Amino acid sequence: RKGLGDNVNIHYSDARSPIGRIVELFSKTIRSDAVCFCSASRLNVVGILLARMLKKPVFYIMHGYSTFEAQFKVDELGEKSVQRKRRRDRYILRNVDRVFCVSKKFMKFMRMSEPEYRHKFDYCYNGIAFDEITKIIQENKGKRSPNRVISFGGGMRQKNNLAVCKAINMLNSERGYDLTYVVVGQPFPDKDEICSFDFVTYYDKVPYRDGIRLLSESFIYVQNSDFETFGLAIVEALLSGCNLLISANAGVTDLMSTIQSTDLIFNTRDINEIALKIERLITEPNVERLQKGFDRRSIEYSFTANTLLEKISEYMGGN
Repeated sequence: RKGLGDNVNIHYSDARSPIGRIVELFSKTIRSDAVCFCSASRLNVVGILLARMLKKPVFYIMHGYSTFEAQFKVDELGEKSVQRKRRRDRYILRNVDRVFCVSKKFMKFMRMSEPEYRHKFDYCYNGIAFDEITKIIQENKGKRSPNRVISFGGGMRQKNNLAVCKAINMLNSERGYDLTYVVVGQPFPDKDEICSFDFVTYYDKVPYRDGIRLLSESFIYVQNSDFETFGLAIVEALLSGCNLLISANAGVTDLMSTIQSTDLIFNTRDINEIALKIERLITEPNVERLQKGFDRRSIEYSFTANTLLEKISEYMGGN
């Protein structure tokens, strides 16, 4: 929204109450030439149906893929909930005209995962307000600790922070290091085991500025996700001066021209691989190299917003 300025031809969802949002959905959809949704909420599912009934082109910004992500938490959600998520995903993909994945890597993944809808998938990166983030970083800088590793994602199993714990424990007990590990995120199932290691400090939730301060105080940021469609925290960590060790499937790696295999985790369950690459970063930092090869322009908020608008206009002009 910020990236498109005061474009009077674009209507946004501004209502805060449920009733207000429903009224707004109907009134603004009727007045629009096309509709773009950015989440798989129940109301947006209704909005897609409404737009189809009114014969409006429908676009969807896809941040995640519930069908795939649910496999990591079947025990928590239950089989019925997993099936509901699958049905919702299929409904959306069947009824929208174009799907804009939030990274090129995610788009390629979806084309393989949903071949029936392969022709619908395109991509438009998440937009980032670099000026705002840089300002917050400058205002919340801490003193960097050379032995601190940090990860976001808490105890969520698909983030695999427990595997990082075990890798750090190996380095400390077998290689004589004295590393500490800060984990930030909701208390998902792996939290208790993560906290069983005495070198761990766990925060269920911190204000955004405090999160930036924790990054600025850390030497290595590890993102060990099984599935990461973009990876905003990776960008924030890089801007905060952290060395990076990230899973090879993170969408943001598309934008890192200087990234090397030693910066990437190829097997998120391989404790030996993670330990070896953390140890390498201690002696061979990568932050300056990665910063030099980082394509900021492609995810600058005004660029991505206008790219999305251009792609929508191009589709409508060709139909």
